Amino acid sequence: MNQQQALYEILTFSPLREQAISLYLNYDDEGFRFELTKNIIILVLEKCLNKVISVEDLEEWASFVDCRDEIISERFEDYIYALSNPAIMNAVDMTNKKAIALTELEIGKIERMLVCLTG
Repeated sequence: MNQQQALYEILTFSPLREQAISLYLNYDDEGFRFELTKNIIILVLEKCLNKVISVEDLEEWASFVDCRDEIISERFEDYIYALSNPAIMNAVDMTNKKAIALTELEIGKIERMLVCLTG
């Protein structure tokens, strides 16, 4: 598995993800770049909506994408920012214990993002 394929497996939560992480950590190519595509984002959002991954997994995924210099994601920076900062983007009063669960708000946001990306 090359570096490109390893990062793809990591980003798409594939069954080979754990193996890909181990391999990816051993690569040391300063010039490597990976372009995040709309199809990858759609795939990951659908996995979250289908409960293959959790909302927390999705948030960690977006934070990973956001902080990695080798991942070119500028085209989708608004989506990545929103997914990696759910408390900011949902404007929930965190002091109100009876507020709608953050997860429910996240699911609604994810559904809207998916419509924008696929529509």
